[in-house]
Amino acid sequence: MDASARAPTLPGVDSPADTLVGGSRPSDIVDIPLDDLESSQRGTTLVPGHARAATFDSAKTQTWIPPGFGAVNEIVPLSPEAFHRLLPRFATVKSRDEITDLLLDFLAEGFSRVIMFIHVKGEIRGRDARGEDLLVEAVRQIRIPAGGPSVFSSVIERRTPYFGPMRTDTPIDAAFYSALGGVEGVILVLPVLMRDKVPLLVFASGSSNPVDPRSLQELTNEVAAALERIIVLEKAKSTK
Repeated sequence: MDASARAPTLPGVDSPADTLVGGSRPSDIVDIPLDDLESSQRGTTLVPGHARAATFDSAKTQTWIPPGFGAVNEIVPLSPEAFHRLLPRFATVKSRDEITDLLLDFLAEGFSRVIMFIHVKGEIRGRDARGEDLLVEAVRQIRIPAGGPSVFSSVIERRTPYFGPMRTDTPIDAAFYSALGGVEGVILVLPVLMRDKVPLLVFASGSSNPVDPRSLQELTNEVAAALERIIVLEKAKSTK
């Protein structure tokens, strides 16, 4: 794909993601052109070679029916009960890293792969990940044009989660699918809203558990509120 077709970087456009990232952006991050991701020979992969045999199975698509308790009253991952236990913990976190770690660790209990992206200046940038077969350093090199047609841009535009089959009908989605070595079952793309922005996106795949949409909404509300609280506290400290 010609580099000129990629969404341009928009210098000087402020976003809550700038605050979320702060000054901790790794200095070794490099931009990966989309055509490199699309090439099976030259592209960067996010998983080791031996783990790239996964394929999409539409038969595993789940409905949005909330589960209950499993055997011996064990709480089912991603169930309303699991969310209910998690949400109060966001009121006690003391840093932005604690917030994102809590979010990713919780989703990783129900999904085999979880990737966090920040959305800033016209790009969706890989930030962190959970999953035994994911290479975090490779995830941190991902640059996805936020303006190009994709499941990510659709979630940003609609500001609502996507839960369904992994799309491969656009160049960006097909490239991301290839970089993951395939995706099994349904995926979740979860936006975190702050005011009128979507500074944070979370991609998750590889779960056999249904997801309750009301619980997802409560989760994103709590994450956003916790981030706002921490940012306000940090600004207050910096002005003293």
